[in-house]
Amino acid sequence: MSQPVPVTPDSPAALINRELSWLSFARRVLALAEDPEQPVLERVKFAGIMGMICDEFAMKRIGGLLRQVRRGRCNRGPDGLTPAEVLGACRAELRSQQELVARLVEEQLRPALRDLGTPIVDAGDLAPSQRDFLAWYFADSVEPVLVPLAADAAHPFPFISNLGLNLAVLVTEPGRRNPRFVRIKVPPSRPRWVPLPDQAGWVPLEQVIAGNLSALFPRASELACFFFRVTRGAKDDPWKDQAGDEDADLWPGAIIGMVTAELTARRYAGVVRLEVSADMPAGLRGWLATQLDAGPADVIATPGLLSLGDLVELPVAGHAAQRDPPHEPVTHPRLRDLDPADPSAIFGEIRRGDILVHLPYHSFDTSILRFLQSAATDPAVLAIKLTIYRTGSRSPIIGALKEAARRGKQVAVLVEITARFDEAPNISWGKELEQAGAHVAYGVERVKTHVKLALVVRQEPDGIRRYVHVGTGNYHEGTARLYEDLGLLSSRRGSLQRADRWHPGPDAGQAPGGAARPARAVHRIDPARGRARPRRTPLRHPGQDEPAPGPSADPGALPGQPRRRPHRPQHPRLVLPAGRNPRAVPDDPGLQHPRQIP
Repeated sequence: MSQPVPVTPDSPAALINRELSWLSFARRVLALAEDPEQPVLERVKFAGIMGMICDEFAMKRIGGLLRQVRRGRCNRGPDGLTPAEVLGACRAELRSQQELVARLVEEQLRPALRDLGTPIVDAGDLAPSQRDFLAWYFADSVEPVLVPLAADAAHPFPFISNLGLNLAVLVTEPGRRNPRFVRIKVPPSRPRWVPLPDQAGWVPLEQVIAGNLSALFPRASELACFFFRVTRGAKDDPWKDQAGDEDADLWPGAIIGMVTAELTARRYAGVVRLEVSADMPAGLRGWLATQLDAGPADVIATPGLLSLGDLVELPVAGHAAQRDPPHEPVTHPRLRDLDPADPSAIFGEIRRGDILVHLPYHSFDTSILRFLQSAATDPAVLAIKLTIYRTGSRSPIIGALKEAARRGKQVAVLVEITARFDEAPNISWGKELEQAGAHVAYGVERVKTHVKLALVVRQEPDGIRRYVHVGTGNYHEGTARLYEDLGLLSSRRGSLQRADRWHPGPDAGQAPGGAARPARAVHRIDPARGRARPRRTPLRHPGQDEPAPGPSADPGALPGQPRRRPHRPQHPRLVLPAGRNPRAVPDDPGLQHPRQIP
């Protein structure tokens, strides 16, 4: 009988795969949607979030794994798995989660919405007067923007855009033996949830179209309609095309063109998932998959509604008892009494000592945003330097930086334009800041910049003084009300020396100091001595391999101490509002930095 192989911190069994860890977090979100003790509208929201998580995972992770497999990569990762093995495991888990959330919506959440008096109604269950209303709505607001596209000998199969909801219509006409395939894209410019009169609920837009196909095909003798949706892969690292050519002669600012080209290519990227309605015949499924160059493993038949991420936008008014109480952040105690008309007040408070801001419990607007807006208008401020990874669509921070530049201050901004799915707005922000007079660097060559730093240089009576903000979250006033993050406002010399190296300056675009350096000392409690002792801990990057949670993985940690889940991206935590049932989330102390929820 063979002896079991011992697991050591260096063995593959001690590591948790990054992709599967992300899906493990998604199970925690699914648990919130399944929890009957949660308010109904919160459960619906979390079901929508699950749909968004599945979409993002398919685009990012399934797409990346497929590229590795198709390129013939078969080397095992630190966790002992090949790309093909990870892809198979992820596909199986993603399929399972999609089926679970689809059944949850159909069997529990839609009946709960009906009991609440706000149902999502199938077109086949409508009263005659409601059908008449939807026929009028279709003719007035939907039909004018529809573009039916046939696929036959005279018409090639149409391009199917990423994440769009589509109707597959089989049109049989008199005198023709075989039906014609017609694709109709559900227009994203129209609301997904069509309200019925007298607040009787909503009908999905795709069912409104399907119920009025006779208006589009008046000569048809028979019509059959099914729904489908395509997910295309999303590559986010334009430098991979330069791999192995570290000395490539790239023109100044080439990264902007590389990212722009990648955004164009992303629209036409390969299909990584084909979702079809469960009633679609097997023959039509196979034909669609062939036209889209998708394999059988890429096809997921889904009962009920597709594109469940749209549930987040279900416009239910009222019913406050079926929602979590709204969260209102508070101003940090040390910032409550500052004179709102004095831009120098916040700098005086920071000089008194560091200020630790804990979002979303502390207000982003009265702390970090005020710090930057005060810097923009304070006459004593000489320069502002900032890194931007993600920010809001109408960001007051961008406005503050433009105002500072107009007032003659030196403004230098590092805009990370390879932030996935925010590439286009970040390029736009960079151009807008340049036009206002700011100095803009578009990331660091061959490196993705996740650091969140703001540096303010101020002239004071005793000389030049620097102020810094360093945080874990983006400079985004919207997500600052949702995600848990920490930020430090400081004027201490040690903090400033390290921050200075990371801001755009004469060597912008270069990674300062070469490779990442380990963190300084962090303090942990020594159980034997009952006091804190310094311990040098390496600062790990997102996705870097770490030992899995276990007694041998971190001998310096106390029993039961939370550890970051290894081999996964590091992200802020999802904040659960007060009163949420903790039993709804499986006890997993290793998952301290799950994926952000949009």
